[in-house]
Amino acid sequence: MADALCKGVLVGAASSSFAGLFTNPIDVVKTEMQVASTTHGLLGTLRSRVARLGVVSLWWGVPAMFIRSLFYAGIRLGTYEPIKHTLATPDRPSVWSKVLAGVLSGSLGAAAANPVEVIKTRLQAGQFSSTAVAFVTVARQEGATAFGAGLVPHVLRGAAVTASQIGCYDEVKQQLRRSTTLREGLPLRFAAAMVAGVVTTTVSSPFDVLKSRAMTTGRSVPAVAAELLAASGPHGFFKGWTPQYLRLGPHTVIVFVVYDELRRRVGLGVL
Repeated sequence: MADALCKGVLVGAASSSFAGLFTNPIDVVKTEMQVASTTHGLLGTLRSRVARLGVVSLWWGVPAMFIRSLFYAGIRLGTYEPIKHTLATPDRPSVWSKVLAGVLSGSLGAAAANPVEVIKTRLQAGQFSSTAVAFVTVARQEGATAFGAGLVPHVLRGAAVTASQIGCYDEVKQQLRRSTTLREGLPLRFAAAMVAGVVTTTVSSPFDVLKSRAMTTGRSVPAVAAELLAASGPHGFFKGWTPQYLRLGPHTVIVFVVYDELRRRVGLGVL
């Protein structure tokens, strides 16, 4: 059991890190759109950032992303299957057991990764020049409590993302096997991951916006939410949906295609 759990965590971390290399630029643009008081849209924000900070800035936060993947993605993906099998019989898991397993594993991963998420978000927002500098500066100037900024929306987002992403992927994949001619392989994984990407982006967007603003401003979640609602209305909680999907859609596809393949290769079996 312990060996399988360790393999699952490492496979989850590896697949997420690989996907993150390709989607980090979109994540950076999304974060800038979420924390800015005004927005010029996806392409406008991208052009503005490249003009101000250069193309390399689109990969700011990558070291922190790798560390985050080990804690967040590793834990949420690595513990999903054990939790699901604890909640239901392995051969007949219900939709709700998959959703609950996603909620629990996502919450665990987000809570463990919150300090790194704070640093990654601030790096992407351009507040620091490197991961090491960010960790040291925040610890010295703001204290350990700063690493808990945005914890509540981050955990809620982790729960929402994992339940809607891996839970949806797991269920859609099962339904496609039953109702279509698709069998285990790249086309089946791709189709299930595309559906999961749309669902995940929509469900997680409000939590993601609140998390980004709380982490970059250091303000409380209720204060950030009230300000956002007053300034932009309910639509404000979905700021950056397009870049969020452009990141989460491909990220979800890459993660699960790689994740299932790595699981197969290390003897864990596919979802």
